[in-house]
Amino acid sequence: MPSPVLSSPEFVDRGQQLLTEKEAAEFLRVSVKTLQSWRLQGKPPRFMKLSRCVRYRFDDLIRFLDASGRNSTSQPAWERRTHKAI
Repeated sequence: MPSPVLSSPEFVDRGQQLLTEKEAAEFLRVSVKTLQSWRLQGKPPRFMKLSRCVRYRFDDLIRFLDASGRNSTSQPAWERRTHKAI
């Protein structure tokens, strides 16, 4: 069942909103363990530590998804950034 935060209409208008680890994982459709593993490896998405709490900005999750797009399984990340559409 989706979190009430993710299904609320105000959520879409709040790119600066902070999501919990569970909400971020739900939004990205990955497990909390996957997010934890990515953090330990220094991989995106960006996160914040507020005391002992981990939080993700909605805008950072959107940027992470945008940067993850590929045209081919063999396409390296750098090529994706420099490729210009014709």
